[in-house]
Amino acid sequence: MPASPTAPVVSVRPVVLPAPGRGQDLQVRVSAPAAGDHLPVVVLSHGHGWSMDGYAPLADHWAAHGFAVLQPTHLDSRTLALPADDSRTPHIWRIRVEDLRRVIDSLDVLEAALPGLAGRVDHDRLAVAGHSWGAHSASMLLGARILDAHGRPGQDLSDRRVTAGVLLALPGTGGQDLSPFAAEHLPFMNPAFEFMTTPALLVAGDKDDSPLSLRGPDWFTDGYHLSPGAKSLLTLFGAEHTLGGVAGHQVAETTDESPERLALLQQFTTAYLRSALTSGDLAWPDARAALESAPPPPGPDRRQAGRSAGLTGADRLDMTDVVDRHALGPQVAYEVVEADPLGGAPLDAEVVDVELGRGAGGPGPPEGGTAKALAGATSPCRLPPAGSPVPLRDRGAPGSRGARGSGAPAHPRAPRPGATAVRADRHCRHGRSRTCSVSPWSRAS
Repeated sequence: MPASPTAPVVSVRPVVLPAPGRGQDLQVRVSAPAAGDHLPVVVLSHGHGWSMDGYAPLADHWAAHGFAVLQPTHLDSRTLALPADDSRTPHIWRIRVEDLRRVIDSLDVLEAALPGLAGRVDHDRLAVAGHSWGAHSASMLLGARILDAHGRPGQDLSDRRVTAGVLLALPGTGGQDLSPFAAEHLPFMNPAFEFMTTPALLVAGDKDDSPLSLRGPDWFTDGYHLSPGAKSLLTLFGAEHTLGGVAGHQVAETTDESPERLALLQQFTTAYLRSALTSGDLAWPDARAALESAPPPPGPDRRQAGRSAGLTGADRLDMTDVVDRHALGPQVAYEVVEADPLGGAPLDAEVVDVELGRGAGGPGPPEGGTAKALAGATSPCRLPPAGSPVPLRDRGAPGSRGARGSGAPAHPRAPRPGATAVRADRHCRHGRSRTCSVSPWSRAS
């Protein structure tokens, strides 16, 4: 993807916002390009322990590409040294969300604090972003809710002023998916994503195996698979929780430092934000279309490109546009998945391989396992049996590629001529979650 022009970045810190009842005022860093008008806004929430001074690889990059970036320091920051037994500690997850809303409420104050910025910010084009706990905080403004001990959704903390989100390593569902430590100490990690309707890009690493969950890396894709509306999923193959180094360059927490992977993340998040916040902007579809001409990376087979359909517990049929994973340099692979409401001309696909939480006509597999069913698949998701037509859509939008799969190498169990092979990835889990996705796939050469 070609780089867009960059501008010098100016910033000011700390800008202190009064925060009655918080225990201490809210400190914010404001960064923006030195020139340009009608700048869209990104409010960036840091991960656990960090502060407004972290995440320079993202904040500086976004600001250099035309965004005003606002970074609050939450109470869990190491710079504040809040004692573990502080009475606010159990409520920090909620205070974090209030911090983000306070920043949005104070846009006039914040832009006036940076010399030369006043009057250059477009308050109507606003996104939230976050990494890890910061993604959890940001997701609340997009509509996610916290379930109580009885499974009842809590207060709606969404903010209509926010029109898009970028959620990096967003923690997944709670309950039986949590490790014993997380279940005991982090009960707020029990989100209900079915209310998260605001468009968002989610980014996950396929090597992000969190000690907070028993599920493994797919836990970080729950926000995509379990939420309605327009969502995109960018999977970075080989990436761990820090996604190549999002918190900073050469920081101790980074376990998978990769300048190439980080550059890819910068490019794709910037493209998404531009298109999400600017009507008619083609940066995101152009970025996805650019993957078409990139060579596939070396390595083992992974889920490949095509179309998909997902069935939710509410019987809502969503379409998923899957872009081939490709490489940026020799060690970076990724996959983009984009969901849209059903529409357009239907296509036919043939189910040739189904992986479900429960197999056809038999008991479910061990926890975390899968069962294959090639005919008569039955599950809470009500997937069609093998060979049944699956309605797919040709989006026809700028950057879309229509029907996929015809040029891919044949899978050993290929479908009938002219059909697209599909696979149902396991997203049916015991309990509340009842979402399946069916994705066309092929075998890499």
